[in-house]
Amino acid sequence: MAVTQNTYTGNASTTNFAFTFPYLAKADVKVKLDGTTQPTTEYTWFNATTIQMNTAPASGVVVLLIETQVTILKQEPFMQVL
Repeated sequence: MAVTQNTYTGNASTTNFAFTFPYLAKADVKVKLDGTTQPTTEYTWFNATTIQMNTAPASGVVVLLIETQVTILKQEPFMQVL
């Protein structure tokens, strides 16, 4: 199963958090601090796989980066044309 989230622990100094999962659109990536979804005004995109928080999360705060638009692939039956 593909990784769809990355978890970090705040230390009151780190502001950049990288993630390793694929996503279709930036809007599909959410940031949660101690379970509370953060508005997009609280962070920016440092690059294609790193979120930069405006303020470093406090020590001990759980930082969760999650992909919310999980794509489910459906296997279609194979049909052979004769």
